[in-house]
Amino acid sequence: MDSKPPKSGFLDPKANFKSLIRVVAVIVILVGCLWAFVRYHAGQRAANNAVAVVLRQPIELKSSTENIPAASYEGFELRLPYDGTLIIEGTVMNGNGLDIYLVTSEQMDRIQSKRPFTKIRGFDATKTKNYARSARMAKDVYYLVAEDTSLGILSKTATDVKIHARLEP
Repeated sequence: MDSKPPKSGFLDPKANFKSLIRVVAVIVILVGCLWAFVRYHAGQRAANNAVAVVLRQPIELKSSTENIPAASYEGFELRLPYDGTLIIEGTVMNGNGLDIYLVTSEQMDRIQSKRPFTKIRGFDATKTKNYARSARMAKDVYYLVAEDTSLGILSKTATDVKIHARLEP
């Protein structure tokens, strides 16, 4: 009797390829559903940022025009979800030159409580109207601080500054 053992599908390349295609299709559908869920509940920008974090793509952290009154400051949170190159650009559209610097969240607490604080080297400028800085930064929460140190008596009472911050892998 010449009986052959039944052929195993485990080593069959055709069957394995079909299984692989099915697994990939299921994963693609699940990722698409997850993205749609995040987009529906948090908005398209949050969904795109979530995908960018997973794929380590460039992320826009902040892009806005802010108004800083004379003799005051504003701190803008920059949450870096991964290590990368932080690129910050600021342009005074109208008003006084600003002191701009970057600090950690702990130092921001010190600024708010009017205690001495430490700035991150390379990200500080004094009385500037055009600001452009970049450096490799670790995953963390930072604050970009824009301070108008003028008193508003012989200068503008407020300053409009356009801020653009992005993170690249």
